[in-house]
Amino acid sequence: MPQSNPRTFRRIGTATAERLSEARTWVTQHGNELHGEAGDWLVTDDKGGERTVGRDEFPKLYEVLPD
Repeated sequence: MPQSNPRTFRRIGTATAERLSEARTWVTQHGNELHGEAGDWLVTDDKGGERTVGRDEFPKLYEVLPD
C-alpha cells in the first residue's frame, strides 16, 4: 500500500559517463533490455551497473567533478 506522504530522496555517489556515438541496446543482469540513442550518456556506477541517461536529462542529474 503506497504511503500517503511521499518523501524526496537524493542519490549521492560517483559514476563515470561516456557519450554514445551510436544507438546501443543491452540486457541488464536482471534480464531487462535497455536502449540508448546516439548522444545519450552511458553511465556506469561504482558497482559496475550501467544505464543510459538522455542527453537532456543528464545535466539535470549529474555534475562533473574536477580531475
